[in-house]
Amino acid sequence: MGKLFWGLFIVFIGVRLEVGAGTMKILPDAAGYLAVTAGLMELVRRDPEFGKLVLRAKSMVVLSTGFMLFQLLAPAGMYTALTMAVYALYGMAGFYFLYEIVLEIGRMEEKRDVNLGSRTMKGALLVMTVSYLCANLIWIQAVILLGAVVLLGAKAAFLMSLYRCRRLCRETVPPMEE
Repeated sequence: MGKLFWGLFIVFIGVRLEVGAGTMKILPDAAGYLAVTAGLMELVRRDPEFGKLVLRAKSMVVLSTGFMLFQLLAPAGMYTALTMAVYALYGMAGFYFLYEIVLEIGRMEEKRDVNLGSRTMKGALLVMTVSYLCANLIWIQAVILLGAVVLLGAKAAFLMSLYRCRRLCRETVPPMEE
């Protein structure tokens, strides 16, 4: 689960670099989703149900690569309806993928009768989703700023919960018998 954590850490970190007219993240989301893919493949040894998420993780690698190219080609500061729609759809695809991961962690909790913190992750994910939408779709400066601050806090809470889950999973969920 360590690779899953570090992959999502890379996806959540948003340090950007100006490249020509566009911008790109110093650590692209695709690199994070590759690590998430590897982490999910490791989790399959603990619970085979995580296998169904591996293909989705690979599709997030492709989607995030396309989004990175879109960011490079879109002029900086140009917010058209198309640009906003692409940002919103990409963000929602990522949140839905996170939701699927959290659901699978919850299923593993039920099967193994352990608490890995999926409820906390669900709450943080809900706050992230709502604050992301507010920060990107409501064009009132105070709402944008508040949404961005809340989003940052929710990302931190999600990552802390996932880090705790990583430790608990290692301690309480042994690999499946072969």
